[in-house]
Amino acid sequence: GPLAAGFGGGAGAEAAGCASTTASANDVLDEGTPVSGGNLTVGVESETAGWNPASNIWALEGNFIGSSMIETLSVINSKGEAVPWLAESITGNDDSTLFTIKVRQGIKFHDGSNLTSRDVKASYDKIIFPPPGVGSTRKGQYAVVEKVEAPNPTTVVFRLKQPSGSFIASLLSPYNFIYKADILAKEPNW
Repeated sequence: GPLAAGFGGGAGAEAAGCASTTASANDVLDEGTPVSGGNLTVGVESETAGWNPASNIWALEGNFIGSSMIETLSVINSKGEAVPWLAESITGNDDSTLFTIKVRQGIKFHDGSNLTSRDVKASYDKIIFPPPGVGSTRKGQYAVVEKVEAPNPTTVVFRLKQPSGSFIASLLSPYNFIYKADILAKEPNW
């Protein structure tokens, strides 16, 4: 029968079916209460180079799968507007050299721990200032960033070397996933 899978981040849905059978919302089977653990197998038309969006270039399927599991600070909504997602707010100073992000509270990682500014800082440090031996395909996109700070658990500050009117737009990249800082500390190639 048909398989329909929806993906997070507003990416839409893909459907694959047999013959001329089509799926509808009424065709969803109730398989009971979800349980933690196990494996999820997803069929895609091509392999991705790896699952690290900072150092791998993903095929379209990698985008669908990655965005269903890992989120970003901001997204484009269905009206084409940039809106905060994991961020509660993103504001810049008058000369566009300092950008402050308030981290949305109540967001949890897979292990139940809370998202904090430490996780956002670690994720962007990996993109902008990767450790030796760790690649970042988007490092150049953030060449204007002098440093990323986490002054408290709910605030992230990007200090820029010079004014940038396009910095907020760079935060919209669908590859700027926020990872748990503890995971990145243990495995920088994550």
